[in-house]
Amino acid sequence: MKRIVIVALVLVGVLSAQSAPSDGSSCWDRATTQGAMNMCASGDFQAADKELNRIYREILKRYRKYPRFIRALKKAQRAWIAMRDAEIEMAYPGYLEHPEEYGSVLPMCLANLKASLTEDRIKFLKQWLDPKREEGDVCAFWKP
Repeated sequence: MKRIVIVALVLVGVLSAQSAPSDGSSCWDRATTQGAMNMCASGDFQAADKELNRIYREILKRYRKYPRFIRALKKAQRAWIAMRDAEIEMAYPGYLEHPEEYGSVLPMCLANLKASLTEDRIKFLKQWLDPKREEGDVCAFWKP
């Protein structure tokens, strides 16, 4: 069952990528069915995930001369992924084993939550790309 849910989410993502609007409207403006809303949510998550990966790669590049920081960043990112997945399981207990309990909205709900958690992570990680420090903030995050 777990594989079915994963395959369905991947399929939804592929379909949403193929149906990108060309008239400037958003996916959500055109979504009139649950399937379409599932695809929009999947697209939103994919966009957030792509941005997260871009930010992460930029941090790795910018801090490549600081191996202790890079090790800590990688450790934190692995822990964040585990936490994100645990929060999804907390929000939708048993969804992998019994997705039918949540109905056809499950892919949309999962993608919306993943996108939201990912956007929060992006905001957090962007702090290492901003070279400014608040003067007098003795607890500011480390930056070289």
